[in-house]
Amino acid sequence: MLEGLFPGSLGIMHAALGGLQKREAAISENLANIDTPSYKRLEVGFESLLRRYRARHSADSFDLSTTSPQHFSAGPQVMADIVPVTWRSTGTAVRNDGNNVDVDFEMTLLAQTELTYNSLAELMKRDFEGLKSVLRGG
Repeated sequence: MLEGLFPGSLGIMHAALGGLQKREAAISENLANIDTPSYKRLEVGFESLLRRYRARHSADSFDLSTTSPQHFSAGPQVMADIVPVTWRSTGTAVRNDGNNVDVDFEMTLLAQTELTYNSLAELMKRDFEGLKSVLRGG
């Protein structure tokens, strides 16, 4: 919905907030399963999709249309294509029981995720306040 009204930075920030929400949920699940044997931590990625979308839709980009289903995708076509990807990390186990959740790493990632989320939410709030001011004529 935001893409039609605000195709620029507001739409990208909205998509980023969704990805950050999903990452926070994954971190919460990881921390809840810190003592579960053989549990593999969840990871969420979406930043590369945002970069590809932004590059594809920047003022100096050129259109790479896919005219056949056999063509490679040059990145997300529309904002709705930016869907966070979740996967289980199968890297080395941190502990002998096979669990690979590191509480220090998860807490650091959680703090970073919350700071980024709060900053983006504040930027969006300011953008909407600016739009509201323009609509009111003040």
